[in-house]
Amino acid sequence: MEQYRDLLLLIPLLGSRMLNYSNTGREISTRPVLAILAADIHLSHKPPLIRTAEEDWYEAMSRPLRELQSLCQTHQAPCVIAGDIFDDGWRPHKCPPSLINLALRELPDRTYAVAGNHDLPYHRYEEVQKSAFWTLVQAGKIIPLEYKKPLELESLSLHGFPWGYDPEPIEKHDLEGRLFLAVIHVYVWSAGRGYPGAPEESRVKNFLKKVEGFDSCVTGDNHIPISWNLKKENLGTSLFNPGVFLRRKSDEVNHQPRIGLLGYDGSVEIHYLDTSQDKLLDLSDERLKSTLLKTEEFLQELTSLGDSELDFESALREEIRKDSISPKVREIILSTLEKRK
Repeated sequence: MEQYRDLLLLIPLLGSRMLNYSNTGREISTRPVLAILAADIHLSHKPPLIRTAEEDWYEAMSRPLRELQSLCQTHQAPCVIAGDIFDDGWRPHKCPPSLINLALRELPDRTYAVAGNHDLPYHRYEEVQKSAFWTLVQAGKIIPLEYKKPLELESLSLHGFPWGYDPEPIEKHDLEGRLFLAVIHVYVWSAGRGYPGAPEESRVKNFLKKVEGFDSCVTGDNHIPISWNLKKENLGTSLFNPGVFLRRKSDEVNHQPRIGLLGYDGSVEIHYLDTSQDKLLDLSDERLKSTLLKTEEFLQELTSLGDSELDFESALREEIRKDSISPKVREIILSTLEKRK
């Protein structure tokens, strides 16, 4: 066996260049992977307007989750989620048992996650135990990554920063063979990938100062994907913001949902999820597209009304009386409201 020793040492390197194929015929990397990185899944009981073309919304949500689960099994790697497993993870009528059961069934078994603002009652982490996120914790489906409570795995040190907790630099670590990963739910942006007036401290080049000492970080909250130093090359911390896991808005039609494969060197390889079976409303009609975008913006603004269901529905019904709403969108909204009864 002595003469084969050098050849055996090459096997991991050869494996990192090999390709496997999924049952969809798409290539799957078989390089050594420490973890599968995801964020902003936003599971919801009702489909968003753009996805009302789906015949079965629960099945539409299950498809990418099953792909995520399959990748974790292929690589024998845990799943790490940077927040917002649910779109509204604490109001019973928006997060009923059927939706929690879907998460229990479809999320990978070894899932580590921080709570995002959409997972939390009124966006308050101190209320996390009143959320569906915490139901998954109690059921043993996910392991929570909490502030200043790092979890040490065999080759990975996980540091969680849930919504409301800013990351902090760490001293240069000396745990041999262990990669340090920061898992953060916080808004990060770069040029062309942020909202007007976004704080400068959240700009990637400034934000990276907060995660000095980490080999890699995965962030959630910004639904636009951002990649920084993914190939590593000893250039400091790599940053991966996957973006939205499920396309939910009209301006996300051309978005390619993605997850990340975290390598042993801190690099991240992007894996694009299969969206070939997704069904979205046809936005070739520019008037429909414009109206749908306005309606989505209006629905977003309604979240500021608080917990009053009556206020929400009254405001919505008042809005759809306006001529600016197209008949098709009006029909969708009215249908959705009626189903809530």
